[in-house]
Amino acid sequence: MSAKPETKQKAPPKLSPDQQRGADPQANRWMSASAGTGKTQVLTSRILRLLLDGVSPCAILAITFTKAGASEMARRIREKLAKWVQLEEGMLRLELEAIGHPSHSDPAVLAKARTLFATVIDAPGRGLAIQTIHSFCQSLLAAFPDEAGLAPGFRALEDRQIALLKREVLAREIAGAVESGNARFVERLQAASLEWDEGTVTSFLYACADAADALDAIRGDVRPWLRARFGLSLEGDGIADSLAMCRDEAFDVGALRAIAAAAAALGGKKRLALADGIAVWLAGGDQARTEGLAELLALFLTSKGELRAHLTKDDELGQLQPAVEELVVHFAAAERMPREYATADMLADALEAGRHFARAYVARKRREGLVDFDDLVRLAARLLDPATGLGDWIRFKLDQRIDHILVDEAQDTNEAQWSIVRSLTEEFFAGQGAKGEESCRTLFVVGDYKQAIYGFQGTSPENFEAAFRHFHDLGNDAGRPVDPVAISDNFRSSPPVLEAVDAVVATLGPEALGLPPHPVSHMAFADKAGGSVVLWPPEPGVEEAGSDDEGDDDGEDRADEGWIDSASRRVANRIARQVKAWIDHGLDGEAVRPGDVMVLVRKRAEFAALLVTRMQAHGVPVAGVDRLRLHAPIAVQDLLAAARFALQPLDDLSLAALLVSPLMGWSHAELAEHGSADGLEPCRACRAW
Repeated sequence: MSAKPETKQKAPPKLSPDQQRGADPQANRWMSASAGTGKTQVLTSRILRLLLDGVSPCAILAITFTKAGASEMARRIREKLAKWVQLEEGMLRLELEAIGHPSHSDPAVLAKARTLFATVIDAPGRGLAIQTIHSFCQSLLAAFPDEAGLAPGFRALEDRQIALLKREVLAREIAGAVESGNARFVERLQAASLEWDEGTVTSFLYACADAADALDAIRGDVRPWLRARFGLSLEGDGIADSLAMCRDEAFDVGALRAIAAAAAALGGKKRLALADGIAVWLAGGDQARTEGLAELLALFLTSKGELRAHLTKDDELGQLQPAVEELVVHFAAAERMPREYATADMLADALEAGRHFARAYVARKRREGLVDFDDLVRLAARLLDPATGLGDWIRFKLDQRIDHILVDEAQDTNEAQWSIVRSLTEEFFAGQGAKGEESCRTLFVVGDYKQAIYGFQGTSPENFEAAFRHFHDLGNDAGRPVDPVAISDNFRSSPPVLEAVDAVVATLGPEALGLPPHPVSHMAFADKAGGSVVLWPPEPGVEEAGSDDEGDDDGEDRADEGWIDSASRRVANRIARQVKAWIDHGLDGEAVRPGDVMVLVRKRAEFAALLVTRMQAHGVPVAGVDRLRLHAPIAVQDLLAAARFALQPLDDLSLAALLVSPLMGWSHAELAEHGSADGLEPCRACRAW
């Protein structure tokens, strides 16, 4: 029997010089790296080198932003260590050389590498901690529940559970307010619903629940507090302020008269209308002037809010343009003053309702021992704060264990989360920690300014830059510098994509994007065939009725698509035609299949549905949107109504929905006939059917 030939293994790719600088386990590094630059490889290599240098797995804490990121990093490390156990010596030496270990040929280091898999598996406690920031906070609070003010065994909620709990609490509060006669809460919700739609009101209340501490910090009524923040008087409705701003002594009346005189002297329909309008307005009393502000402003401004052309182009009026602009600003402020008061009061009522809901939500969580993501970060930050009296002791306990911290996706870290990182690393730059001797303790941070897209969670490029300055100054003062490292080689994107990114940054300027003055340029690691970035000009909307789809090549101007604007229709047509052309004729000499094309949209809203229909109209096979709302189709709602009625026969609403569905076939007139003012009687209604 012949021996099976050995499969020749490929040498692993080596880290680039910049990547090796980031992976150096003895140095503090602040790495700027965009997607596709191999930053996860740097992170895992740094952890592997820490383990090779004898660092206990328990002394390493890696924090990333998502569970998927944490899982991917842990998987790579686990697979690498398991692979090292079985590799022959030559290949293992190449593996260690690839991650930049300086002693990759040392037999002792090779032997150490083979034992690391068992070392990590057998490590006490949690072992090698690769966690999201929320997971770390949860483990910290679980270790010190009493100090955090939580019941032992508290339960952390996932996103879906948080949404369900908020909805349940809101429903109970509304029902309770109606039953108890607390009309004020319901009235405030109704007033907010007149200004916003139902979804916006609900989102607003949920946001208030997330800001419960901030709302509780407002002492007393919200209305005076909010008016003071807006610079409004605590009394009145703004009409008196508007009246005062229309009196001669409140503005440059001489300049206004000079504008009228210049317009009258020039003549012409528009200029004479301006002169006459100013004269009429000046002749009125305080009340008439206030009521005529909108008409006065219309003499100066177009519907787009821009100065009319004759106020800027005519020589005589053009010389008065600075005065015109000053007067327009003044009169516009006077005209909107009552609306500002009304808006402030409406917001105050909405915030009062939000504070009521937030308190109910917090009470429910406290009663049932529940915490959400915001609670985890907030309570962990407070637990580590020396001002609480317990922070020093808790940090001392952590200082005994954690020696190396790695922060991934740092651009998505908000101020509260950075405060936790600062608390954990404070002793790293103090020379000596709880261990009482000089030790090499390191911080590694990696992120990308351009990927700071979670502004709604309080993240921003400015936060990332401020955190770097903090640690950079701290490291310099301690003689342990935190050196910046930038990786420009991109292993994923083609040159045209990277050139487009650099062009956008260069055109807008780095400051406009929150980037440092000299942002990293991007270079493709290897030239990839094909690839291009094509920018289509924006499609303007058409305001005139009846001209909605002008310019569509296929002439598809459907009456049933009036629910979406004309610009979106033209863009959807253009995308559908382009994809159809690719499928029919190929792209860059290569065949294109429908499955090769992905269309990304900003929101799964009307445009996505329109795009699917236009693709189908052009004969392009389309899979549809990537997320379906199963309860949205009317047929599904009918089936749900039947299920609800089967479970709850006294549920009038579900019975009514069931009766008028195709399952029963009633008309709305029949429903009105058999239904009573006090509600449907199921047995009588079903007998009638």
